[in-house]
Amino acid sequence: MLSANPAITCIAVQLVLAAVLVVGEVSGRLRLPYSKFGTGVGVNSRTGLALAYTTPIIIYIAFWIEGGAPQSPYHLIVLAAFLLHFIRRILEILFVNSFSRPTPLRALVPIALLYGGAAASSAFFQVNTSGQPTSNPTFMLGLVVFGLGELLNGYHHWLLAHLRPPGVRTYVMPRGGLFGWVASPHYFGEILSFVGYAMMSDLLPVWGNALAVSAYLSSRANSTLKWYQREMPQRIPTGWRRLVPFAY
Repeated sequence: MLSANPAITCIAVQLVLAAVLVVGEVSGRLRLPYSKFGTGVGVNSRTGLALAYTTPIIIYIAFWIEGGAPQSPYHLIVLAAFLLHFIRRILEILFVNSFSRPTPLRALVPIALLYGGAAASSAFFQVNTSGQPTSNPTFMLGLVVFGLGELLNGYHHWLLAHLRPPGVRTYVMPRGGLFGWVASPHYFGEILSFVGYAMMSDLLPVWGNALAVSAYLSSRANSTLKWYQREMPQRIPTGWRRLVPFAY
């Protein structure tokens, strides 16, 4: 079993990373230039993002194999959940998402590194613990939260992909689902996925990943709302929030 020191060191790094991501996004100085914040130059978004999201899968599987490929229900379920999230994202990128412009390497590389780091920290600590019983209420609730997050994230990505008629490259106001209340319900879904996964894992570094993702996507949602307020002020629904209906 691991001592507490590696876990504490890991979450300390994650807290610093979360702070850097939030400050960089809020200030705009380290804002990742993808989606509506893209520069219009870079590599093919579909190919680049698919490769970026493949990185954490490779890293997780490598750590899992190196750790002896544990076969307990706990280890198999957290492995399956991790793979489900990123394989789903890759399939969305390849067959669902609509991209209006290329994505710069200076956005793709950080995405691959950040999610790759999440994969390494999750897998390393998961394979080195006996895990909690899968009948534990926290584990079961985490599974439900994770599933809800996956559904919300995937559904709102699907809505975004079908906003524009074929051949149209300009941004249009999102609608349907939770878009009537918030600017970034897909981010809300991803946050729920990471929080649910942390509940299932019940490990401090996995909670650190959830914290970093939540902090970054919350600040990114704020930037997204400001973009819509600047670019489409007359089309924004009354009381539109950033991420969570009626709250934030």
